[in-house]
Order: sequence, then C-alpha cells, then structure tokens
Amino acid sequence: MRDFYEKLGQVFWVSENYIFHACALIKVFHIVDRQAAREARAEGGARAKGEATATWASRLLLAGLSVMPQHSKSSEMDYDPDKEKQQRMATLVGHSTVPTRRTILHELHVRSIVATAHPELAPLYGMLEGDFEPLSMAAKVQPILAFIEKNAELVKYLVPLKRVLLLKLVEQVGQVYSSMRLEEFAQLASFMTLHEAEKVMVEAVYRGQAAVRLDHKNKTMSFVDHGLESEAMRRQLTNLSRGLQGALDLVQVKLKEQARQQKAVAFKQLADSLDDERRMMLMRRQQIEDRKEEMEREAQMKAVQEEHNRQKEEMERREQEARRAEEEKLRREEAKRKELETQRELETKKKLLEAIQSKPKSKKAAAAAAAAEPAEVDETALMNMDKNDLLKQKKELDEQLKREAEERLQQQVQKLDHLERARREHEREHLKRLFEEQLKEDRERWTVEREQAAEAHKKKHAQDVEVKGKLARMRDEGLRFEAMVRERRQKLYNAQLEQYKEKNRQDKERKRQEEQARADRERREREEKELAEAEKRRKEEEDRRKREEERARLDAAAEKQRQKEAEIEEKQRKRDEEARGAPGGGDR
Repeated sequence: MRDFYEKLGQVFWVSENYIFHACALIKVFHIVDRQAAREARAEGGARAKGEATATWASRLLLAGLSVMPQHSKSSEMDYDPDKEKQQRMATLVGHSTVPTRRTILHELHVRSIVATAHPELAPLYGMLEGDFEPLSMAAKVQPILAFIEKNAELVKYLVPLKRVLLLKLVEQVGQVYSSMRLEEFAQLASFMTLHEAEKVMVEAVYRGQAAVRLDHKNKTMSFVDHGLESEAMRRQLTNLSRGLQGALDLVQVKLKEQARQQKAVAFKQLADSLDDERRMMLMRRQQIEDRKEEMEREAQMKAVQEEHNRQKEEMERREQEARRAEEEKLRREEAKRKELETQRELETKKKLLEAIQSKPKSKKAAAAAAAAEPAEVDETALMNMDKNDLLKQKKELDEQLKREAEERLQQQVQKLDHLERARREHEREHLKRLFEEQLKEDRERWTVEREQAAEAHKKKHAQDVEVKGKLARMRDEGLRFEAMVRERRQKLYNAQLEQYKEKNRQDKERKRQEEQARADRERREREEKELAEAEKRRKEEEDRRKREEERARLDAAAEKQRQKEAEIEEKQRKRDEEARGAPGGGDR
C-alpha cells in the first residue's frame, strides 16, 4: 500500500493537484509511522524520531502548506463541474468528502506533524497560519527556503510554497495598506522576482484567491476592499465575541468559581444515586428476563412435540402417496415410450418417403411429379417398408440434385461475368464525360476562390496597417519587453537546439536500425509466404487428386449399378419370353 500511495502522490504532483498529493502523503506517513512503532516495540526500547520519519513529516508539512487557499465564498456557492471527478479522487485517497486546505492543516495539527518534522521548518506553519508580520516575513522565511533548497527531498515544494507565501503576504499587507508602490512590495517579497510575483498575483485574482490591482503606469498596486464581504469584516463579530468572553472571565472570577462548585456538587449527587438506581434496574431486568425465558422454554417444548407428531403423520402419508405415484408413473412412462418409438419410426419413414417423392430424378420426371398428386400411404404400409431402402433412395436423389445444382451455378456465374463485362464497356464513355464536366467545374470554382482570397488579403492588410498605427505608441515599451523576451527565448532556443540535434542523431540511428529490422522482417515474411504458397499448391493438387479419385469411384459404382440393372432387366425379359412361349401362348 505504501508504494501505491507514493506513486499516486507522484501522479497528483505531476498534474499539479497539490491537495490530493497531500492526502496521499498523509496515507504514506501513517504507514511509515506505524512501521516505526512496530519496529520500536519489537526492539523493546522507547520510540525515537528517526530520520526517515522526520523526512516524511517534513514532506507532508510542505505538501499541506503548498496547497493554494481557496476563496471561501466562491468555493461554497459556485457550481463546480469537476465535483464528481474530485469525489472519485477523494475516495481513492480514503476520504468520504472532497478535502480542503483547512481539513489538510487540521490533519497536520492532530498528527503533530510540525513537531515531528525537521526543526528548521517549524516556524513556517506559524508564519502561514498564525503570525501577522508582513514587513518581516521575507527576512524570517529566507533561512527556511534556503534549507528547503539544499534538501533534495524537499526542493520540489519550493515553487508552490513561494506562491502561498506571496498570497499570504498580499493578504496581510492588504489589511494594513490600501495601496503600495511596486518597488516597496518587491522588497517585502524578496524571495521572488517582481515578474514572478506579478504572474502569481494575476492568476490568484483570476481564481478569486486575492483582491489586488496592478497599475504599471503609476508603478503602484492597490488592494481592493469589498466592504462587508471582505475577510476582515467577516471576522469582526467573532473576534469581538472572543474578546468580550475573555474580559468577562477576568472580571467575574468569583461567580465562575461558584458556578463550577455548584456543578460539581450536582454531579456528585447524581453519581451517588446512580449506583442504586442502576442496581434496581438490573434486578428488575433480570427478573423479567428469567420469566420470559421460562415461558419461552415451555412454549418451545410444546411446539416441538406438536411439530414432531405432525411431521411423523405427514411423512407416512407422503410415503404412501410417493409409492402409488411412482408405480403409476412407471406404467405411464412405459406406455408412452412404446408409443413414442412407434410414432418416431413412422415419422422417419414418412419424411424419407416425402423427400424421395419431392425430389424427381430428372426435369421430365419433375414435370410429371408436379402434374400428379403424391399418393397417400397409410401407416400399415409405412410399417412394412424398409427404412434402409428409403435412406438409400434418398441419398441417390440428393447426389443427383447436387450435381444438377453445381451445373446451374456454373451457368449463372458465366452469365453474370458476361453481364458485368458488357456493363463496364457501356459506362466507359459516360464516366469520361462526367470527369471532364467535374474538371471544368473545379477550375471555375478555383478561379472564384482565388479572387475572393485576394480581396480578403487586401482588407486584412488595410486592417493590419491601421492596427500598426495604433500600436506605434507602445513601441518603446514593447521593444524593451521584446529584448528581454528575446534574450530569455534565445537561451531557451539554444538549449532546445542542442536537445534537438541530439534527438535527431538518436532518431537517425533508430531509423537505421528500424530499416534494417524491417528489411530482415520482410525477407523472412517473403520466405514464409513462398513456403505457404508452395504448401497451398501441394494441398490443392492433393485435393484435386482426391476429387478425381472420388469421381472415378462414383463412376465405377454407377457403372456397376447400371450393369446390375441391365442384368435384372435381361432376366426379366427372358422370364417374360419363357412365359409367352409356354402352352397356350402360340396364338400371338
């Protein structure tokens, strides 16, 4: 689980979701703390704060303090379209609701993270959550930031932590000043450059996390006050109530002591009488429970006896009915089985006979069968027929119909081929004419679009010239800013150019290796394809040989059948001739 939460926290950190990153680190710190406690108990010594525990506590402290504060009104009232996604992520880190910066800091306070972390980071929590020292905040926070920058485990929290410190500084300065020069504010926020501070303040104003306005023309910054909606005004009544309660406690010391004594006496009297009442209630409850158990035992014994007698009678009756039903069932099943066997045999013979009658041997026989109604056969005749003879006749008819169907299919294929060839010959000229018409339309449309594009380009040029005249007044400031940006971008370009050259060299090497691998793979595929084609030709040749042998075998069987039929006809003819040549047959 520790690896899971560490990787989950890394994912949230990369996506700049600092609040869920802090939640994941809370889980990791809890696991690390329990492991340290188990190791301390196993060693039998007192538990001491280890370096690993202090490091994880420091990471958790900085992760919690790096969460940007949310504007209270917007976070409570505005609709958040990502609420469902945040709820799922909260479930992933073990929270039933979406965590906030306040809940994270409460967890840090409950788990004593500030005391467990490195002592150099201890003042940071007070600066951000309790102290009000805007003029000396930068001087006090510089050693802490230097310590974080030297620590490889904590250095990644430096940038978001500076953002939170800047917002805290803006909030505290806004409670004291209504406006301030940018140079003075840059001295107060010396832990960041003025350019970075302006960028953070603009983002904070956009998100509703700060109320400040920058005036670069006068080089001042003013702190916007929303009147009764400001954070300071919302806390006035709470601070007044706390101050009055403290003053009342100081003035009415005797009344407070008297009320405390009266409350203690009342609690003592209640505790003295509570034992007697508890004993009486327990005795009464025990008596009720005993009486109830006795009545339940008697009722249960009576019910058990009645149920036993009823089950015995019911079992005897069911056994008699089961024997009688079983005998009747066996008789019915035997009769039904015989009837089903007879019916199944009749149905099989009837289907075979119908199949034979519905499949004529030739076209002439088919016409004769269509003109004549099939003769009805009764069940007695069906029973006297041989099933094997019917199967044999059906098989012969199926083979004959199959050969005729193959011949018809071959004729249809040839006819379709001729029709497709004629259609393509007919549509060739039509397609050529359509292509020429489409080419003409495309040329006309291209001419119109080119003229429209030229006209639009002229209008755009005129607009750009007008805008250029308006922007000429900002040229000096723009040139200075452009020089600064160019210098920074030139450095970035040089670094990226080196990276690009190195990447280009690596890509060329990788492409060369891929080309070599692809050539080897194509060669292997070509060899495999040749082997597969040779195997396919061998199988086709073998299948053709088997079909020829099967056809020869069928032809030989058909020839034997014709010879047998000819012999039978010859014998029948001789018997007929002998019958006609007998006495009384000379008057032909």
